[in-house]
Amino acid sequence: MTPNLKQIKEEIEGSYKKDPLFGPLQQVVAFFEKADQGELRLVTINQLSEISGVPRSDGQLVRLISILASPSLPLMKMCFLYSNGETEHEVSDEEVAEARATGFFIDPDTGLKDENYERNILPYFRATPEFLGVRS
Repeated sequence: MTPNLKQIKEEIEGSYKKDPLFGPLQQVVAFFEKADQGELRLVTINQLSEISGVPRSDGQLVRLISILASPSLPLMKMCFLYSNGETEHEVSDEEVAEARATGFFIDPDTGLKDENYERNILPYFRATPEFLGVRS
């Protein structure tokens, strides 16, 4: 069963109250609670850094993201966008895994191998449908 918003907040309080990430976690949850659905379709790492106050260069930002994308706090999901400089395409987890296994990504527009795919596949986050369901 998906936790409701109150349970998500209680989980953060119960598990992270004495953690340095407690305040930043609360800030991100507050943003996700108040933002409109359009804003929650594409949230970048830079935005998460700005919202939480945790610098992008701080390893704690990765930890914060891991916590908020965990099964116990289904707030957000990592997604991927491929950009070849002209167009953008959403990329599935499976396509990213295949690119990592083979060492290249097939550009959906040209059909050519992109061996520098890692700089062209950009991670972003979106609110999970479960979270959007409990938020309203």
